[in-house]
Amino acid sequence: MELLPDGRIVVTGYTGSTAPGGDIDFLLGCYEANGQPDLSFGTDGIVVTETSPNYESGYSVCVQPDGKLVVTGFGGVFGNTALVVLRYANDLSTTMTEKPLRENLLLYPNPATDHVCVQLSEHVATDIGLIDGTGRLVGSWNSVGDRIVELPLHRIRAGLYMVRVTQQGLVGTRTLEILR
Repeated sequence: MELLPDGRIVVTGYTGSTAPGGDIDFLLGCYEANGQPDLSFGTDGIVVTETSPNYESGYSVCVQPDGKLVVTGFGGVFGNTALVVLRYANDLSTTMTEKPLRENLLLYPNPATDHVCVQLSEHVATDIGLIDGTGRLVGSWNSVGDRIVELPLHRIRAGLYMVRVTQQGLVGTRTLEILR
């Protein structure tokens, strides 16, 4: 299961018949925060994927920084199974109504260790968020008119992150790798 920043819930598992001769397929579901199916996702909130003739099952799901879903599980024919990794092109962030920030954003150094500088193109109020691979906000900063904002990273774990910059209602993102 994965909880998205907007409160939606993404789950994986299987669907189909377990009876002899039945077919079991990957199931990926998306639900609103209130538990109702997200009707904008797949068919009635569910996507079913078949990778082999007999059975498949999803065991874990995560959301990449770009919004794509990655599911791991297994699939195969009875007596012969293999690990399966699926990446779904569905970009869950497309349901957000944001306008892209078209100005150049620079991050340096990248990869970073203890800090990163965000170079902005405008002297305006800016909100900066650091989003981990699961879509969680792990750091946030505000700037009022600075062209270069230095973000301390000493309390952030190593990994890949998205730096999300919002200026005057426009949003831009850049990928950041943090090393330790």
